[in-house]
Amino acid sequence: VSERQKYTNWLPSASLVLSPIEKLQVRLGYAKILRRPNFSQLSPTVAYPLNEAQAVRVGDPSLRPTMADQYDLTLEYYFRKGSVLSLGYYYKDLESVIGSELRYLAICNPRAVGDLSNTPCVTADGLPGVRVNRISPVNLSGGEIQGFEIGFQHNFKDLPRPFDALGMIANYAFQDGKRDDTFGVPGFLKDDGVTDADFPLNFRGLSESSYNFTLYFERPRYRWSGRLRYTYRDGFLRSESEDVSNSQPLYQDSRGQLNASVSYRIDDIFTFTFSGVNLTKQQATQRAAFPEGPIVRQRDADRRLAFGLRARF
Repeated sequence: VSERQKYTNWLPSASLVLSPIEKLQVRLGYAKILRRPNFSQLSPTVAYPLNEAQAVRVGDPSLRPTMADQYDLTLEYYFRKGSVLSLGYYYKDLESVIGSELRYLAICNPRAVGDLSNTPCVTADGLPGVRVNRISPVNLSGGEIQGFEIGFQHNFKDLPRPFDALGMIANYAFQDGKRDDTFGVPGFLKDDGVTDADFPLNFRGLSESSYNFTLYFERPRYRWSGRLRYTYRDGFLRSESEDVSNSQPLYQDSRGQLNASVSYRIDDIFTFTFSGVNLTKQQATQRAAFPEGPIVRQRDADRRLAFGLRARF
């Protein structure tokens, strides 16, 4: 396979910072962004699954980069040293977004030889096989994303010792995406008399709401330091087409996770560390076709604990 691409793009960017009063900053920004496909998407290799009935994955070396125009407006209020309250708004206009496309019975699988009466075929090398579905990365239509974020960071240094080492970081983000792409009616709905319908698809990995909250204890004069962090995000689209979802879109359920880390400075050289990930043992659930569709995969991730000793000479 031989494929060449040649393109030239201007990627201008500009930023402006205004300070109308001493503790307030206004940031304005614009940038034209180019993101190339990764090498696994560009590779023309063919990946045959262990399950002969599953779709075959084929890369596409002719994929074009994704382009975007991005605008940002941020207000930052530094009401005291080490503390800030910020409010930001952004808008993105995207083109040639890379996604996955299913092509029905579009490739001959020489490994699927169990029933040659079902769409039999012969490969270019003369091997008998069966036609199966093919999933490949493609350049899909673009769309718009806009959203806002509220951030807050504060150090409680006016509290009596040892509480003067406490601090918090919190933020909340809301995103709204409008994508010019749809997918056809799933097969399990056609039995109910539905023959033709299109359903909207949002951008991959785009959660409508997400937030983080961190409580920390940290000062150079104290031997102990630690962080407790909780992260949450709404459900989102993982892929436009996957085998596990019967070639339909695959969605990830909303999920929160609690992490923690603690360190103790033994002396000027050694520090003892401890960290815990997913302390509440939250599951990761994926659904087929729709955000509230049938569950097709569920990972029961256990909590992970790690102890360590750090030295600095």
